[in-house]
Amino acid sequence: MYYLEQKQFKPAMILFGIPFIPCIIGLVIANILLIKVELLIMLTIIIGVYLIIVIILWKLSKRKTHYLLLKDYEIELVFYDSIKGKVKLEVQFYEIVRFEYYRINSIKGWLMLFSYIFPKCVYLTYNANGEKQKSLLDI
Repeated sequence: MYYLEQKQFKPAMILFGIPFIPCIIGLVIANILLIKVELLIMLTIIIGVYLIIVIILWKLSKRKTHYLLLKDYEIELVFYDSIKGKVKLEVQFYEIVRFEYYRINSIKGWLMLFSYIFPKCVYLTYNANGEKQKSLLDI
């Protein structure tokens, strides 16, 4: 059994770090140069929000509710879909067409952020009742 949520911490931190880290660095530099109380309060609030997000993401990555289980002739996936909610999918091996893996360490990976494809996500394409189905697996 493979738990799907354990590997989500790093990509989520990358995604949330993009707006927060430059703000924090800019406010630290501004505090050093200007030494104003308002900037210090803003810096404290932004760091507090960022730390709360980090703690929530860390706790979510430790859950074991979503998994991938390989059986004799099929694969069983329990994952969260943003539209359908929690989904349990059992697919025979011969029905699987492909897995598409998107990563952040390529130019295509960075461009996928603008089409709401998150880093380190996997799409499963499979045949169901003669039609191709596509499911997003946040791995």
